Amino acid sequence: MEGGVKKYMNDYYVFPKFCERVAEFIGEQKGGFASDRDLGRSFRRHMKHGYELERATTQLMKEGVIERGFRRGERGPAAEGWRIRREEQ
Repeated sequence: MEGGVKKYMNDYYVFPKFCERVAEFIGEQKGGFASDRDLGRSFRRHMKHGYELERATTQLMKEGVIERGFRRGERGPAAEGWRIRREEQ
């Protein structure tokens, strides 16, 4: 019984920590924006399965931590990605 409990407790702590790390990464980027490409490149080795990043961004969006955004560069098309949501005061 103990082995099963530890397995589920581990899963419980792993996802919130991953979400926290994704939010930190986005906040550390220039302008608080990270493109989908940059996120994918930075976290591809930290995922057990291929869908954790999508789950984390969806969860953070539901919590109001991040939002979809675009960054217009000097050349080429705008980059689509995620931006830290600033609370208006």
